[in-house]
Amino acid sequence: MVRFLDEGPRKYEVGMKRMVHKPGRSLLELADWQLFRNLFRMHLFQSFDKYVRKFFKNSKLIRILEFPILFLGGMPANTPALYSMMNHAELSLGTWYPMGGMHKIVEAMAALARSLGSNFLLARPSAASRSMAAWPGV
Repeated sequence: MVRFLDEGPRKYEVGMKRMVHKPGRSLLELADWQLFRNLFRMHLFQSFDKYVRKFFKNSKLIRILEFPILFLGGMPANTPALYSMMNHAELSLGTWYPMGGMHKIVEAMAALARSLGSNFLLARPSAASRSMAAWPGV
């Protein structure tokens, strides 16, 4: 367990600073010496399920460690082991939830939109629908 957890802080630091906070407009954003230097130590080319099983044999513990991947909508078999940084974040930094539940985020976004002049028409029939492809630039 200690070896597994010891790798988390480095992955979190490099992953958050060098990958997550990039706008994602070009692969050139990932042309970063620090990221390249840590490429193999980040386990980008190994699946999360194989990575976890290198450290653990207990199926219950494996399921607990794989849960953050499932929570994000991924599958451990096709998610890079880099995501073990999520275990570090959860165990070391804690898990944060909005006061009043996740719906408070929706309510706050709707309140902001209304304050900026938006109007929401809910529970009404729709005569037509446009796909996002019909709206260039969105």
